[in-house]
Amino acid sequence: LIGAVGDDDGGAEAGQTYLILGRAAADWGVDFDLSGADASFWGEDAADQSGYSVASAGDVNGDGRDEFLIGAVGDDDGGAEAGQTYLLWLGTGGGGGCFIATAAYGTPMAEKVQVLRQFRDEYLLTNSLGQAFVDFYYKFSPPIAEFITYHPGLKPIVRAGLLPAVAVSTVVVNTSPAEKIAILGLLVLVSVAASIWAARRRDRGSEYA
Repeated sequence: LIGAVGDDDGGAEAGQTYLILGRAAADWGVDFDLSGADASFWGEDAADQSGYSVASAGDVNGDGRDEFLIGAVGDDDGGAEAGQTYLLWLGTGGGGGCFIATAAYGTPMAEKVQVLRQFRDEYLLTNSLGQAFVDFYYKFSPPIAEFITYHPGLKPIVRAGLLPAVAVSTVVVNTSPAEKIAILGLLVLVSVAASIWAARRRDRGSEYA
């Protein structure tokens, strides 16, 4: 892991962290260009200074792979320069692989990407149907994500398209079971009311025909 705290790709001094996987000594050379890194992670916002500190976290989720930590000392989400630390997973399961959302938001550390990842881990990967959907997504989404990355003008459109998924995921992962039941009940009531209104409107239309 290499932190470049002053990197401006994600905004002025947003910072960036480069991940370089192990390789044969002959592949390194004297000077290694970081554009050849296996992955890179931008800070969410300008002045976040993401990459100020980086470290291995060990195998946090028990998947046999070590996770890693990225510190963003200037992040303001918790208050002016409160800072934030991100825990990132390696591999296709247990935290990685939100390819299209990551391409759209520019970094896997974006809050909305993390919400989608949490929804996947807690509600999709825990059942066979959800696992099948995730496998399908992993198979077909990487080239789409790559296309989005190389055509930045598409990012706002994709982010807009992701809003319903982000909204649903946010509600699901951030509400208690009682709140979920209340929301579901409200949706049922709204659906019933809409059906009754449509039926009455149709009956009135038949009377005037």
